[in-house]
Amino acid sequence: MNVWGRRPAVTMDRVRLAFAIVVVSALGGCRQLLGLDTPALGDGGGGGDGGGSALIDAPSAICGSWHAHHFSPCAIPAPNGPLDVTGSWQLSTDTGLVMSLDASTVPSAPPSGAVLVQSSSSVEAYLISIASFTVGSTGSLRVVGTRPLIVASWSTIEIDGTIDVSSTTTQSGAGSDPGPFCTGARQGQTGVATAGSGGGGGGGFGGAGGSGGTGDNPPSALGGAGGSALATPTTVFGGCSGAPSGLAGPGAADPNAFSAGGAGGGAIQLTALDSIHVSGVINAGGAGGGGAPNDTSCGGGGGGAGGFIGFDAASIALGGVVAANGGGGGGGAPFAGTGSPGQDGQPDAVPAMGGAASSCSEAGMVGGAGTMIDGASSTNPVEACGGAGGGGGVGFVLLWGVSVPGGVISPTAIAGP
Repeated sequence: MNVWGRRPAVTMDRVRLAFAIVVVSALGGCRQLLGLDTPALGDGGGGGDGGGSALIDAPSAICGSWHAHHFSPCAIPAPNGPLDVTGSWQLSTDTGLVMSLDASTVPSAPPSGAVLVQSSSSVEAYLISIASFTVGSTGSLRVVGTRPLIVASWSTIEIDGTIDVSSTTTQSGAGSDPGPFCTGARQGQTGVATAGSGGGGGGGFGGAGGSGGTGDNPPSALGGAGGSALATPTTVFGGCSGAPSGLAGPGAADPNAFSAGGAGGGAIQLTALDSIHVSGVINAGGAGGGGAPNDTSCGGGGGGAGGFIGFDAASIALGGVVAANGGGGGGGAPFAGTGSPGQDGQPDAVPAMGGAASSCSEAGMVGGAGTMIDGASSTNPVEACGGAGGGGGVGFVLLWGVSVPGGVISPTAIAGP
């Protein structure tokens, strides 16, 4: 397995910046402020003279006129070369490491990296500073970790392949579920000896999450409320998770069993000095809610909300697919059966399906997508076993700059604050 890490000088223990930091007018000043020994732009990380030397002063000459959002260009690490994704790679925002997922060769020089503390929210983000950013038509970049990713390109961004910051039932996308901001998604009520538990509420972000379904009635175990839609975020963070179902209760082999809520979609901010062009796929979907474990009669877990995709450049052309859709709610099941998980938010404008219906419960609720920004809520007041999980709401697609629309954008892109 190929692993591409940051040089020892660029460690997250040594680099901790605030967004509201002093503007430094020279590249040397940027390096001194950060405590970094960054190589020259365009020299591939090796320093030297010749063709690279003409570019050494470029960041200090232009950073003051680059009006980026979410960071100060004069106070981030200087770029040390282009980042061209040609294979199947994964980047962690916790470690700064890039590794190959398909035995392809990763670049010999990593981009300059820094952990930023976003001053208006105190949410940490991981930023990479690069000369240019390209994902080739056969390339894919999976981004994971607890922090969202900010890409700062000192020229252009070209996405012909795939960037994936989505969450799935097995792995969360980068920066998903920023706890302090997530409100409203509630766990379903606990089942009783002969009854199923309530379904969990879906996560909310750009749209509200749907409410979960009621368990066996009578006696009823109510489903949980869906999460609230949030105001357009001024900092970069991911979508909110769906809530779990109610506990199985005394009738189950494991009274404390439950169906897990789906994680919210991750977050990525693409910022370029010149232009951004997307003809490939960027996916920040939320994960589907879990289905009922066997022999529990649980309700389904709520679907996770879609995440955050931001574009900031003088010129933005969006084709292909840009999607931050909610996950579907999980399905309930009888004591002798297993429920189906909801579908993860998809890279299109079609709502994610909920987990399949069982012999005694309705299907999980669909997630938000396209113009349907809220996750669907259960409206069935009577179930013979576990209630359905609510669908997750959509996330955000935000634009700072003049854009040329095209392709599939779900939900509809809006101007950044």
